[in-house]
Amino acid sequence: MPGSSPAEPTGVRILLVEDEVAIRRATAGALEAMGHTVDAEGELEAAQAQLKAHTYDLAILDLKLRQGCGGFVLIRHIRAAGLPTPIVILSSTRDHEDILAALRLGVSDFVQKPVRVSELQCVTRRILQRGAVAANEKDAAALADEEADDDAPLDDVAAAAASAEEGAA
Repeated sequence: MPGSSPAEPTGVRILLVEDEVAIRRATAGALEAMGHTVDAEGELEAAQAQLKAHTYDLAILDLKLRQGCGGFVLIRHIRAAGLPTPIVILSSTRDHEDILAALRLGVSDFVQKPVRVSELQCVTRRILQRGAVAANEKDAAALADEEADDDAPLDDVAAAAASAEEGAA
């Protein structure tokens, strides 16, 4: 973005799928200004190839590409593959049924076109933070499980000691 200095790299990789070149460039620029790596595609097939080649922290999809229902195809592709990638939809649609259908397929959020940079950045931060919190909770749960496993032998030792005390009495 003109006049702004680039942010430090975040290590976050985002797939952006938008068929309108100007919107794709502006959106990619706004995300890159946040320090994210952005793979920007304009066609369904190229996006599907990117999904096979890379792991993404976030996917931002136009709901209706020139090929028709491209966004819905990609949402289904991501979910059918079991990918936990959060999805944000960018769309000019005002069709309530399309929005509900996308949300039912597991979309995390919906940003109405024309996209405001501040709104896009806010939604992106919130979803990535939510993912970081979930990852931290998952790590904490795994650590708690490991600690519980570490305690198991102590429980066995305590039970054996109690049994030995009963036998001696």
